[in-house]
Amino acid sequence: MAMAAEPVPDAVWDERQAYEELLYWDSLIQRGHRLLPHDFDRYEELRYWYDCLCYEEELRQYDEYIAAIQEMEENRLQTEAPPVRTPPMRIFVSDDRHMMAKHAAVYPSSEELEAVQTVISHVECALKTVSDLLDVEAGVGVAPVPVEGAEESEVAPPPERILRGVMRVGLVAKGLLLKGDMDLELVLLCTEKPTVTLLKKVAENLSTQIELVTEDKYEVTQIPEEAEIVIKSIKEPVLTLTIHLTSPMIRMEAEPEGAGATTPLEGPPGEKLTVDSDAPADVLDRQKCLTALASLRHAKWFQVCILSLLVK
Repeated sequence: MAMAAEPVPDAVWDERQAYEELLYWDSLIQRGHRLLPHDFDRYEELRYWYDCLCYEEELRQYDEYIAAIQEMEENRLQTEAPPVRTPPMRIFVSDDRHMMAKHAAVYPSSEELEAVQTVISHVECALKTVSDLLDVEAGVGVAPVPVEGAEESEVAPPPERILRGVMRVGLVAKGLLLKGDMDLELVLLCTEKPTVTLLKKVAENLSTQIELVTEDKYEVTQIPEEAEIVIKSIKEPVLTLTIHLTSPMIRMEAEPEGAGATTPLEGPPGEKLTVDSDAPADVLDRQKCLTALASLRHAKWFQVCILSLLVK
């Protein structure tokens, strides 16, 4: 009589091994190596696990700190005043007063928040105009001329926009700006893989459109090797806005197979890291574009989590 197969137990998560693997992927990235999509997904999973681990440890330390403060406050009130005359909510009011003082010390001033919103609004408005100009130059959005005798299904659809949109990421998207945080981030999504030519064209047009949008002076810098455009305000407070160029095509591209299609790099024992050779000659750094996509997903995930907490 055949024996029933026993269920296979789930693999145990070895924290030490996971941490060593995370250090290994970090060292590869710091040495300039590019990871395969599945290797980069594994790296993101380990990085997210480590961030959650650190966050839980910080919460534990914060809870211990609050408990110690409350215990000290209770002991002080018991020695200074009779228990009958002690207001029942005085401990919490004292804690609230301390927390409000700490919050006021780290929260940005109204001038800083207004400056952040102004810079981002100016850049987003200028990018919208730049996107329209690029589409006009490329003939995007022009309705195709129908051919006499051709069916409607045979008419080619108009091409997609060159720039699909711009999203806020990092501390701005999460609403976690603190006093003194002067570095802001945006992600500019492109339909096709972004290239050095596109980056320079966007930067040049952006500099012109910003001057038309506002009288404020900004310094626009192109950094193709980092796949980004840096915009720095001139007046105080001096803010630095970084625009990362990326595209979903970077992540959705198929892994080529066969000789001559990939370039092997140093990797773990028994594995090879490969680089796609079918990309355009001046395509931006693939690893930088993948990092920008990851920051976009992290911002969306954070916003969904906060929304779920508010709904509850």
